[in-house]
Amino acid sequence: MSGPYLYVGDKCNNNCVFCSEVDLTPSKRPILDIKRELLILRKVSDTVNFMGKEPTLRKDLGEMIRYARKLRFKTIGITTNGRMLSIDGALESLIEDGLSQLVISIHGPDKETHDAQTRVKGSYVQAWKAIHTAVKLPVDLIVNVLVTKITLPSMDRILDLLVKMGVKAVHLLNIAPISRGSFSREMVPKVTDAVLVLTGVIDRFQSGLNIHLIEFPPCTIPEGYRHHFSPCLEDNDAKVRFKECDSCGFECSGVSKGYILLYGDSEFTKVLSPPLSFSIGAPLPLQGALPDLFAVNARIKPAMRISVKDLDELDEVKGWCCRFGLEVKVGERKLLPGKPSRFEEREKNLIPLDSSNPGSIYVYISKTVEDAKKLRDMDPELAVVPTPDSVKKFGLMLGYPDCCVESHVKRHSLKAKDKEKYFVPGQAYPFLANNLLNCVSNHYLSFHYPCSHDCKKSLVYASDILEAIRSLYPRYAEEIERMMRMPCLVWFDPEQGLYPAWDSREGVIFNGVVVGDVIEYQGVSLLKTTHPQKEGIGIDFMLFKKGDRIVFDDDGWKVFKGKEELFSYARKSRFEGVLWNFE
Repeated sequence: MSGPYLYVGDKCNNNCVFCSEVDLTPSKRPILDIKRELLILRKVSDTVNFMGKEPTLRKDLGEMIRYARKLRFKTIGITTNGRMLSIDGALESLIEDGLSQLVISIHGPDKETHDAQTRVKGSYVQAWKAIHTAVKLPVDLIVNVLVTKITLPSMDRILDLLVKMGVKAVHLLNIAPISRGSFSREMVPKVTDAVLVLTGVIDRFQSGLNIHLIEFPPCTIPEGYRHHFSPCLEDNDAKVRFKECDSCGFECSGVSKGYILLYGDSEFTKVLSPPLSFSIGAPLPLQGALPDLFAVNARIKPAMRISVKDLDELDEVKGWCCRFGLEVKVGERKLLPGKPSRFEEREKNLIPLDSSNPGSIYVYISKTVEDAKKLRDMDPELAVVPTPDSVKKFGLMLGYPDCCVESHVKRHSLKAKDKEKYFVPGQAYPFLANNLLNCVSNHYLSFHYPCSHDCKKSLVYASDILEAIRSLYPRYAEEIERMMRMPCLVWFDPEQGLYPAWDSREGVIFNGVVVGDVIEYQGVSLLKTTHPQKEGIGIDFMLFKKGDRIVFDDDGWKVFKGKEELFSYARKSRFEGVLWNFE
């Protein structure tokens, strides 16, 4: 077992010319064995997909799905040729059992092309009937289109049919020549030739479809289209990696050995920079938004909002959302910088979206168009007179714990001195509650301030997001956890207090640990919000970089390098150089 897949089928009602499993003769696996594997898989994944041969031929498929639902898998899917699901009521029954994702394969825009490849007359009509049924039902539908020399010239026609039928997500699969049926130059196109055609297809259809390129190595995809690349979540011994792969940060499992035998390895020599490896202060893709995308993708958050500064950044957001298979709605007006303190005056700061004046463009993202639109329409930030009730509804729509939403509404009506009670000097906080990094990096899990640093609902919420990220990008999850555990010295705006100091915090993040009244560290990063409203902290950041230890007392702290004292700092107020320690 590898990846979030369970191979359960032992036979197929198609006889595809390119079948990668034609050389396999699996025996029927007992349902008890499959349930045991589900138990094992659930410990490392919240997603399962039943596949292999044709899973719908198993009469106990519904029992497998029901058991997966009992284990609380968040996504339960099947990969199928769709023929058995053309039977009236068959798909509805599986959805009642708990099926949430359906992947159906199509091999041509007409019955002649499709049936010639499946070698079963009538398979085209049955597969398309299943798709026609699925688009009307509460199931996430993905259509797989295998990219062969036969289907490649017909890709426009296939996708046009899918759009007209209402399909929203398509996976274009690079054929793996790993069987006697698929090992042929007459069947397998060169990857770079296929990508050249598919980028044009993406240009023509991406506005109506979420298109993912599966099993196409990212080094063969032009830079402007790499957000369509999706990693293969299944390990495969029949693949090979090259020396350049060790320097590439993409989650790519390599190239089929069969492909190398057919065409050689000259196409796979580029080294790509990691797409998900960041450092504080460096330019970031979707700064402070990626973890939210993972949360929405995993349905932990119903929806999210992000602001962009221009249309180029908006295109980047749309690209990443396409990569995640998410829907996007854009706010109908921009918000000028410098929000007025009085809600009644906000109208003058709302300008048309096409205005040349700079301003924040709000983007609303969800798994469904309906929820993205719902979030946009209720946004209190763009309301002339927002109310506490509208703020509360908006927070709940963003998926934040109800206790934290209530606290947020209440705390904004309190004075700063009351808000200071939120912080307890000398206390160590759970790292899952650390969101100091949520405006300056992608090393955070929640964009909200919890009602308290030990809020159980917030800790569960953040933990669920971390695990959703870990299931797809383990290295990224490790990087987030490492950063969130680092202690920080933070300067806050004294006029706001500690709780709401959202866009006016600065400080230093230490790659180290707190031991009593001392921080021992090996390196530092500058923490600076994206919209600072006050002057800098007034300390030479390089002095921190030269040190390796900070010693605290009641009045301030001193920085040392070994036994040598580099400088000392006396706090002017309790808001300066506040130590936040996360464990």
